[in-house]
Amino acid sequence: MIKLFATDLDGTFLNHLHRSDKWSERAVKETLAQRKHFAIATGRHLHPNHRVGLKFIDEPIYKVCMNGALVLTPSNHIISEQRIDNVFIQLLNQTFPDIAFEYVTRRGVYISRSNWKHFVKLNSDKLIFKYVIKHVIAFFTGNFKHISECQEPILKIDCYVGNSERANDLCTFLHQHTNKCHNAGPNKHHFELTAAHVNKQTGLMHVLADLHLSENEVAVYGNDRNDLEMLTYFKESFAPSNAIVSVKQVVKEVLDSNKHNGVAKHILQTLKYNKHN
Repeated sequence: MIKLFATDLDGTFLNHLHRSDKWSERAVKETLAQRKHFAIATGRHLHPNHRVGLKFIDEPIYKVCMNGALVLTPSNHIISEQRIDNVFIQLLNQTFPDIAFEYVTRRGVYISRSNWKHFVKLNSDKLIFKYVIKHVIAFFTGNFKHISECQEPILKIDCYVGNSERANDLCTFLHQHTNKCHNAGPNKHHFELTAAHVNKQTGLMHVLADLHLSENEVAVYGNDRNDLEMLTYFKESFAPSNAIVSVKQVVKEVLDSNKHNGVAKHILQTLKYNKHN
């Protein structure tokens, strides 16, 4: 019997507008009502600007954030916090001073430029509408601080590199330092860095340990590259039909798209089946 439902957010559990709705909110509430457990496994850091549109986020659920770098209990106590090596961060900055990195910690997001200069750099190389909109929202809602003020461990580093040649340079650099970092970015321009061997699957293992559950009592859901380790590891794995090809090749079953709430409806169907069997 499934006792823990763990799902990615964007492109999976949330609708096509990256928002929760009646289906996702119902799935969370029904899971908890049946005394089962719910976890989100996301690349998001869940600081204020990443909570927008998540009406269920304050429910008593587990949170695997930053692609597994930070794992929180339903009461927001830390189960696991995996920091990126400081020496590696210094080398990264020295090698790529032109790239607008965002350094994510448990409490905030830090940048190496002013907010305006950071925004301009993010969008100066290659204008892609969806990223420009994302960066505009972050500019007005994000609480960015200068990296010189950072006094806590850096758990994740994000960046978008529009220039293809420079993006290839960064890829090569990261391949040379796989013992220090893991890149779960969705494409060759968008990078999401955590410490080596940190991903959603390793994050979920901390949740299982906290709940004293076995791997066969978990159902996982995802749609993109940063979900692959999790979807490959767990037997009960599912993806919406809008998932990338490599994800759909490894899951047990492909569901309806996130636009049609395929994951939320599957969770509700599973709960109904468990209740009557």
